[in-house]
Amino acid sequence: MIEKNFSIVDYLVFGIFLSSSALIDRKKASNEEFLTGGKNLALFPIWCKCCANIRINWLPYLGVVLYGPALALASVTPLSVTGSILVVGIICTFYTSIGGIKAVIWTDVLQTILMFSGLLMVAIVGSIEMGGVLEPWKIAYDNNRLVIFNSEFSLYRGDTFWAVFMGTLTAWTGTYCVKQTQVQRYCCMSTPQKAKKL
Repeated sequence: MIEKNFSIVDYLVFGIFLSSSALIDRKKASNEEFLTGGKNLALFPIWCKCCANIRINWLPYLGVVLYGPALALASVTPLSVTGSILVVGIICTFYTSIGGIKAVIWTDVLQTILMFSGLLMVAIVGSIEMGGVLEPWKIAYDNNRLVIFNSEFSLYRGDTFWAVFMGTLTAWTGTYCVKQTQVQRYCCMSTPQKAKKL
């Protein structure tokens, strides 16, 4: 039977790791020194940090990002899913490497227009097929789907105001404050004032 508790060796390794991390460069530092390391770190630790950023949670994300569009492309063309993955990957790599961040941003603009147009068309066609604009609202009301503000404070329900608020706050903070792709877009703005408007 496998032992489920830490052994003394586990505690020792764990303690040494935490202690060494806490003791690294404990001197007083300016904000710039604290945030940028004085811009004089060696290549190896920076390389290790970059490799650590490619975490296990990025693998499913990358799979979905490639597989989703490839599956859609394969369903409307004679290409196989594998061929579609290659085509999507090559196209994205091509326009990114040729046009840089401008190509990525303008592609995002076109995709945003396409997504919102598609959403509008789904709403229009769906409402027409259901018998009018009010019919979906009536069905939602009849099935208690229009409870907008449930202020119950429960850790076991995901549809309360507080659960949605905290989940959204956490997700958006992670996305819009620290995610590399978003920060890169902020840095593309000519002034901090323009970046704040995003």
